[in-house]
Amino acid sequence: MPWQMLVIVAQLGVGGGLVLAGLRLALMHWLGRRDEAYSDYLAKRLGKRPSRGLRPVLLGILLMLAGVAMMAGIDVTAEALRPVQPY
Repeated sequence: MPWQMLVIVAQLGVGGGLVLAGLRLALMHWLGRRDEAYSDYLAKRLGKRPSRGLRPVLLGILLMLAGVAMMAGIDVTAEALRPVQPY
C-alpha cells in the first residue's frame, strides 16, 4: 500500500472520529440540560455536574463540522497526492 493511501485512510479515520466525538459531546450536554435524571447520571459518571451553558453543545457541533470538512476534502487530498504519470 503506497503512503498516499495511508494519508487518505488517516484523514478518513480522524474525520470520522471528530464527527463521532462531536456528536457524543453535543448530545451528552444537550440531554444533560434537558433531563434531570440524565444530568444526575452524568454527575456520577464524570465526577462533576454538566455545564448548563450552550458552550459544550456548540463545541460538539464545531467538532462535527470539522470532521465533515475533513472527510469532504478527501478527494482533493487524493488528487494532490496522485503520483505523476509519465507521458
